[in-house]
Amino acid sequence: MLGPVHPRCIPVPFQDSAESGRLILRDGSTAQVRVATGGDSAALADFFRRLSPESRRHRFLSAAPPAPDLVSTLCQGSDGHSTLTLVATRRHEGAPQIIATGSYLATGEKVAEVALAVDDAFHVCFRVAPLSDADAAELVRGIRGFRLLEGYRGHPAADLSAIEETLLRVSRLAEEVPEIGELDLNPVFAFPPGEGCRIADARVQVRVPANTLQGVAGKSPIAEA
Repeated sequence: MLGPVHPRCIPVPFQDSAESGRLILRDGSTAQVRVATGGDSAALADFFRRLSPESRRHRFLSAAPPAPDLVSTLCQGSDGHSTLTLVATRRHEGAPQIIATGSYLATGEKVAEVALAVDDAFHVCFRVAPLSDADAAELVRGIRGFRLLEGYRGHPAADLSAIEETLLRVSRLAEEVPEIGELDLNPVFAFPPGEGCRIADARVQVRVPANTLQGVAGKSPIAEA
């Protein structure tokens, strides 16, 4: 018997506006974004406790959970022009649970310090193009399934250098061809060290400048190849 199906995206007519605070996550579930209040102190403290020591270190420069007074302060942003904390919640076992939070503190008329924290279960690896050699190596080693690429339960290791080279080439392509709006390479087969990797299928979404379509009825500024 088939289980429930979660679409990766919701058709446009059913999308909420960005102002509604409703987010559609990659697994098809939804999260709600809102301003934190004093009543969120306990839930926010629990969220910070659930973070890994590394994530807490990125957020607070310390692996230890933040002091209760600090958490309480984050939830008391009565003046949104100077301080504000947003929380993203998703239902877990029938109750809303915080999965991400972001706070800012205004340090000047046009300057503010911003700090974010996301539940470790939702972490993804990303870098901004153009990638450096170090970026490519970190991206490959930052995925959850990296140990499979190192060789696992009798399976040979993958050609990590070839995977990194593929990332660098895609980064260079995106930089030199700005018309590319989206690029999906799936699947990519990685062979043992020294044997490279192979892209079995590729999908490219090209954004055509709007001025080239003037007077052409029914044409979309997006084309797929």
